[in-house]
Amino acid sequence: MLAGDLEMRTDPASVEQYLRTMIAWASGDLGARMPGGESGRATLDRFDAVVDEIVGTGADTVAAVSHGAVIRLWAITRARNLHAGAPVVQVLENTGVVTLESDGPGGWTVTRWMDETVPHVSPAPGDGPGGAPLPV
Repeated sequence: MLAGDLEMRTDPASVEQYLRTMIAWASGDLGARMPGGESGRATLDRFDAVVDEIVGTGADTVAAVSHGAVIRLWAITRARNLHAGAPVVQVLENTGVVTLESDGPGGWTVTRWMDETVPHVSPAPGDGPGGAPLPV
């Protein structure tokens, strides 16, 4: 992800702005921008292009390696069975693995998030334990 003015900054205000922007993206506000950086839509468009290229190879099984923040964002926004408040997406550790399966053209379902099996349907925000917002 291109963090713009926040790139490599670790002061509390910059970290908070970065997280707020990520949460906005994960919640569907893809027009939000990192200060001096790109929008969520631009970030996802670049990642989608790579995923499309991988799918175009015709391989049955692949491993794609990337930064955890973009993997988390892409999975939350592209998988039919996840949303930003799903409990399973609260943590993605370094070297954590997210397993997805295609369920048709452009459709994805997460089957595993690190060591947890992910249900085919995740509860919507506000529907019990899965409806909790991402922490800031």
